[in-house]
Amino acid sequence: MPYQPNKPLPPDDLDISVTDIQQNFLIANTVIDIDHYPFDNLTANKGFHKQVTSPDQGAAPAATANSQLFGWEQTANLGNIQYSKRAITAGDPNPVPSPITYIQSLAAGVLLTQAAPATTMFDFAGLSLAIMGIKVLVFDGVSGPSVSIFDSTAMWNGTVLAAFPIGNAIIDISSSGSLLQIQYTTQVPPLPDPITVFWTLIPYRLQ
Repeated sequence: MPYQPNKPLPPDDLDISVTDIQQNFLIANTVIDIDHYPFDNLTANKGFHKQVTSPDQGAAPAATANSQLFGWEQTANLGNIQYSKRAITAGDPNPVPSPITYIQSLAAGVLLTQAAPATTMFDFAGLSLAIMGIKVLVFDGVSGPSVSIFDSTAMWNGTVLAAFPIGNAIIDISSSGSLLQIQYTTQVPPLPDPITVFWTLIPYRLQ
């Protein structure tokens, strides 16, 4: 039975409408339970958020005039990306939403074999402009928790991808068309083969 916003209304007889009213309460409790602890939750969490679900906007959210903005976009190459944006104010238009979701490698890491073909980290196809920070952790499982963390930056103008090489003797960051790629180059210092790497891509700007 759907929610009935007109129950009760004068001159309803509550003896007759009581079933509809009870059903409305049940439906409201079910709806609030999607993102919140429901009304009938008897713990200290009652009324708190469990999560925040936003509808897919279909595109990066547009600038707004007088309010804070938080939006969500889903695309094939980005997955679920959340955006935040300040209100537009005089002298400070700030018209572009800021992505706040990082893009991570697999939870177990990615195995790279020395001199094997490059592995794709991200495909910028479909974006007109992007600036993205790159952090890579190389884990060898031998000499402590990691060899090092490397930093790089990638910039995409809709046609050309510029990926700045990390410039070390272990891994290389490169581009091929719209693909951001990583490759295990040499074993200096001596490392196992293959090695496990973890990366985090930090979008600074996505359009």
